[in-house]
Amino acid sequence: MAVFDMLQWALAALGEHLRATTGMGALKYAGMALGIVGQLFVARRSVAGFRVWIVSNVCLVIVFLDRGLMGAALLNVYFSFGNVYTIWEWRRARWGVTTPRCTPGEPT
Repeated sequence: MAVFDMLQWALAALGEHLRATTGMGALKYAGMALGIVGQLFVARRSVAGFRVWIVSNVCLVIVFLDRGLMGAALLNVYFSFGNVYTIWEWRRARWGVTTPRCTPGEPT
C-alpha cells in the first residue's frame, strides 16, 4: 500500500506542476488530439500509431488521476500495455521471429 501511496503522491505532484504551467485543459486536448493522430497512423498500417497512442494514454492518465477517475486512468494504463505488446509483436513479425495470422502492412 505504501508504494501505491507514493505513486499517487508523485502523480498528484506532477499534476499540480502541469496545472500550474500549462493547465489540465491543454493536456486533455493534447491527449485527445494524439489519439486521433494515432488512429490516422494505424489506418495507414503504421506502427507509429501505437507509439502515439502510448503518449496519448499517458496524457489522459494524468488528467483522469487529477480528476479522481481511477477507473478511467487504469483503463488507459491497460491500453498502454496493449500498445506496447502490439509494438513488440509487430517487430517480431517484421524480423521473421514468428508467423502472425496477419502480417503488418498486408490487407486482411
